Amino acid sequence: MTRATGSPAWRLFVPVGALVLFAVALAGGALWLAVVEIDRTAARSSNRLARTAIEDVTRDMGLLAKDYAYWDVTIENVLVDLDRPWAENDLGTYISETFGVTGTIVIDEADGVAFSWTHPDRPAFPDDTAGRVVGDLAAVIGQARASPMDNPDGLPCLVRTAMGPYVAGVAAITPEKPTLEELEPRPRPILIVLRPLDDAWLARTAERFALSDLRIVFDLETASEQAVHLFRSDGTEVAILDWEPPKAGLDALRDLAVPAVVLLILALAAGAVVITRAMQAQHALVSRAQDLADANSDLVNRDQQVRSALQRAEHATRAKSAFLARISHEIRTPLTAIIGFSQILKLQHRANQEKTREQEYAEIIHESSQHLLALVNDLLDLSKIESGGFEINESWVDIAREIASIKTVLGVEADRKGVSLQIDVPDEVPALYADAKAIRQILTNLVSNALKFTPHGGQAVVRLEPAADGALSLAVADTGAGIDPQDQKTIWEPFTRARNPALSQAEGTGLGLYLVKMLAELHGAEVGLESEPGKGTVVSVVFGPERVRDMTA
Repeated sequence: MTRATGSPAWRLFVPVGALVLFAVALAGGALWLAVVEIDRTAARSSNRLARTAIEDVTRDMGLLAKDYAYWDVTIENVLVDLDRPWAENDLGTYISETFGVTGTIVIDEADGVAFSWTHPDRPAFPDDTAGRVVGDLAAVIGQARASPMDNPDGLPCLVRTAMGPYVAGVAAITPEKPTLEELEPRPRPILIVLRPLDDAWLARTAERFALSDLRIVFDLETASEQAVHLFRSDGTEVAILDWEPPKAGLDALRDLAVPAVVLLILALAAGAVVITRAMQAQHALVSRAQDLADANSDLVNRDQQVRSALQRAEHATRAKSAFLARISHEIRTPLTAIIGFSQILKLQHRANQEKTREQEYAEIIHESSQHLLALVNDLLDLSKIESGGFEINESWVDIAREIASIKTVLGVEADRKGVSLQIDVPDEVPALYADAKAIRQILTNLVSNALKFTPHGGQAVVRLEPAADGALSLAVADTGAGIDPQDQKTIWEPFTRARNPALSQAEGTGLGLYLVKMLAELHGAEVGLESEPGKGTVVSVVFGPERVRDMTA
């Protein structure tokens, strides 16, 4: 009976056991295939990220080369008359700090090296490097020279030197508004910018794109399957970008191994559950990897858009400052002659004689020219400050004497308008470490504004008094029309004036307070404004204690 009853059970156990083993093998195989597929997907995703990184840096170098090649200032300072300090700063140090460039080469129409620069902190290139680079990039240089004059191309490419692989940006140096002679067919000079694919770039790229152990290799046998091969424009291999691919599937398998064994021991039927969960995990990991790749692609595109917008904004700022400086100088020369001749005509009038119509016209011309000259001077100062060309020559300034001088200069205008101009200065006045010319400009703008917007019979006071923690406050108060609280939010912006009906007849461009703010910031000072419509305005400039000392010290 025992054998009779045991035999069917054994026969049942064998197929059940075989079925279980088959199910386990099937589950293990499916799980392993899922792991392999996840790892392959992760490797493909990392390959796309690596290619995106290379595309980003090459595109940046092409845009950078175009930006500086399509600029008249580059032609004037490098090709017409080489200004080496400018070239080493603008085509060297600046783009090195901003874009990681370590080498710049300018070649003339005959492919001769007109200028070259290498970052001082990096090993110097061998003497023949510039010539070799030009030779290796001959095809790209030809394409750049063939690009249209009205929109020259910035061509990115890869090149290998004795110092390692580099990303190069190549663009034909082209005038912004070429003359008929410059439009004649002939070879154009070329600007080449070089950025190394060095350890610093590899480290930043590895962190940004989550590429583990990112490295440059040159031996095809040591390169992994997912590595990105980098080629020169003529098809010659420059280097191989390699990294350790992520093992998301294998990591997931390690995490699931122990729970899977426990579940298998507790219940033979858990195999189906494990397979289901593994497939779900695979789908989730693949989905997540795809989401991360899509999100990263969006971030890369946005970053490129922001960089392009920043480059366009910087170029526009440089163009605006250059235009303001150029047009201001062009206006200033004839304006000086007009002021001089109108002054001569004014002086011909005698006190005991009635003014002729021509002399009255001369006075109007003289006053209008003085107003226009002040505007031109403001525009010149504005362009210098915004372009970083305003030089600060600091020394210990007798601020009390500067205030007295301003009262002397502007006292005539105050008397003419019937405004009382007063000075409130303590007996012992400290010295101020500042640029004397800038201090005079600040005082002139503040007092001129006070006189301009204060009616007949009003008062303007220049105050100098100590502030908190040893600072020094320079303030100008008036009893004029005041400024509406809504306008006070924008009054420090350029070309902005208060929208007060009482001020509509007052002359001005809205640059006075803006220049005061910019000059104060160059000294590390803080500006302030207190105003109430109908009662007046107080504008203050507070200099830090590090700029103040006793006159006897």
